[in-house]
Amino acid sequence: MPNAARSLVDAVAIALSNSPFSVAVRTVSKTATQYIATKSYPLRNRVMLLTGFWSGMRVGEIASLSVSDVVNTDGTIKAEVRLTADQTKGRQPRTVFLPQKLRDELQGYVDLRKSTNLAHPLFITAGRRAFTANVMTQHFY
Repeated sequence: MPNAARSLVDAVAIALSNSPFSVAVRTVSKTATQYIATKSYPLRNRVMLLTGFWSGMRVGEIASLSVSDVVNTDGTIKAEVRLTADQTKGRQPRTVFLPQKLRDELQGYVDLRKSTNLAHPLFITAGRRAFTANVMTQHFY
């Protein structure tokens, strides 16, 4: 594992071991977003990470999102995302509520990306393909 990635993992472990949970989450979020800002595609990576932190979605659920899952027809971000049974771990559909701060982050990402096809994946790789859950997990480890 590269040293920079290892330092992020170490920072997360230290933050979680030395702080109460609520402070740890803020510390991890701040440390991780600072690290992400130094890498390629920082906006996309920041929004992917914050989607997991602030919505509680699993990495497979985040990877399976399409633009239409989170964007209304008028281009605004939905307040809630309805995940189908195929998108969830337990094969049970569920609704995920998006806090306003996450909707603001998603709006900035969607506005920059300017995807006109609502069926396209929300998050795409540098090769313009959909992330798989495995690739997205490895991307942050």
